[in-house]
Amino acid sequence: MKKNILFCFLLLLINLSLFSQNFSLNGIYPFIVDSGLDGIEIKGNQFIYKFYYYDYLPDKAIDYSFIHIDGMPFLKFSEPFLVEVSPKYRYENEKDFKMDDKMLLLAGQRNGKAFIIGTTTGFIEEYPSTEPAFIESTGRSYKDASSTLVEGKTVYAIDNLCKTAADTPWVEAAAGYGIGESFVIENSWNKYYPYLLIMNGYISYKKPYLYKQNGRIKEIKVTGLKSGNEQIVTVLDTPHPQTVDISFIKEAEDIKITIVSVYEGTKYEDTCINYMVTFQDEVIPYENSIGENE
Repeated sequence: MKKNILFCFLLLLINLSLFSQNFSLNGIYPFIVDSGLDGIEIKGNQFIYKFYYYDYLPDKAIDYSFIHIDGMPFLKFSEPFLVEVSPKYRYENEKDFKMDDKMLLLAGQRNGKAFIIGTTTGFIEEYPSTEPAFIESTGRSYKDASSTLVEGKTVYAIDNLCKTAADTPWVEAAAGYGIGESFVIENSWNKYYPYLLIMNGYISYKKPYLYKQNGRIKEIKVTGLKSGNEQIVTVLDTPHPQTVDISFIKEAEDIKITIVSVYEGTKYEDTCINYMVTFQDEVIPYENSIGENE
């Protein structure tokens, strides 16, 4: 990736209050992958496994703490994740694999209800849990990306913007931080959406440091290609799901996204976006900014 010559020492001066949480995680969350677990409950400092497929197993509660690793949010468990909640074919046929004792946790609040995207080992794409809100936001199509980074056999394609899984960002390939690079989100369903739902940066479970090391979008210009309506909007420097208001676009139409400014990476000049779709409701991120190491 492109080396960043100038390091941003101002990060040391960020106020700790930026890292406060916006809502409680307490609640019950379903799993949507093939798992021996129907869901989990977060209650205070307890993480509770709720079994239905293996209905002979009672609920099991373990303690957890919320930490940051290289700025990225994780739940740290008092013991490894239960093997029984991995995909059933693995649990039933592979007795020797091990689970991790942490989960990358990305959370948002929609219509007053919290949802989480949990990423840990033992699952397809290391991606076990999400609230059904994201199901209805899939299926977007994209075109006219001004550039796309290719590293060996890895293509950081524009269609990655419709995937919430870890390690699947779109990455621009222009000189510097990609100011002026752009792409179009198509409105093939001819439905009006007043928000953009975004997960900023390079999100990785195994390499959480890639978020800080790479650039993230700070300001983007949003343009309605039919109406010509456009504004520059600000995106928070957080991997958690967030929305920006694009209700100044008054009709269903394709929209063009242009990078105006970025949060600079500590090592690379690649600007990354993990997820971006048009959306119908406001989503509040769990944290407004990346955290500190713990």
